[in-house]
Amino acid sequence: MNLQEHSEPIRIFWTGGWDSTYRVAYAALVLGQRIEPFYLIDPGRGSLHMEVRAMQAIRRCINDKAGMEMFAPMRFCSVDDLPADARICDAFTRLCDKAFIGIQYQWLARWAGHLGGRRIELTIHVDDRAYEHIAPYLVPDAPQAKDRRVTGPESPADVAAVFGRFSYPIVDLSKRRMAAQAEQHGFADVMDLTWFCHLPRRGRPCGRCNPCRYTLDEGMGHRIPPLRRLMARLLLTVARRLQWFVLLRRRIPGLRARANRRCGWPANEGNTR
Repeated sequence: MNLQEHSEPIRIFWTGGWDSTYRVAYAALVLGQRIEPFYLIDPGRGSLHMEVRAMQAIRRCINDKAGMEMFAPMRFCSVDDLPADARICDAFTRLCDKAFIGIQYQWLARWAGHLGGRRIELTIHVDDRAYEHIAPYLVPDAPQAKDRRVTGPESPADVAAVFGRFSYPIVDLSKRRMAAQAEQHGFADVMDLTWFCHLPRRGRPCGRCNPCRYTLDEGMGHRIPPLRRLMARLLLTVARRLQWFVLLRRRIPGLRARANRRCGWPANEGNTR
């Protein structure tokens, strides 16, 4: 590894999770870039201490592999201390009306706007729910650059307000592709130290929170304990069948009325008690 001594460290929102850690490890161990991490503290998140411990362990592991300190001091900010920004908040609400995205994107946009300076990397990837919001508007962050950004003039104002302050270095990758790359470049053990569950039970992933569900959907279910993984799949199957049942119940009156009309019967035929 050749350390890029004269390049500025990459600025990245890091959580100790899979996606951001992949980018941190790849940049440090493959590209030889130093890391300037930013961590947003959500006091109400049950996984806060697990994430901080994971980042500490990952940092030690990467430094050991590199044989030197690869990290600038981490910069922290609490959600409670974020500056208000009505434009970002309103834009985020309108985007959520179209398709759900996590509240963290609103928080990160507000923090990035307050920080200013160079763009901060955000590790949205192809499997993320937020991907559909930004994919049509991505352009290279610089000539010949692999990183992407959301272009301001051509993207809707709401997309630019929430997602325009970041660069997206892994937006074309899936979690499985990241795993293969980590194995190829010798830092799969770093990825094993990552954390993702929001509601850990006895120090292990719960299998029921949204990040655990996304982990299952993205083909990484082996990271959840077997029994909890089985229960999560059962609950997910039941939830999907209930959703299908509710949709069917809503459609039955319309289907019945249509059939009655075709037969020349009153629309409410068969609905009497």
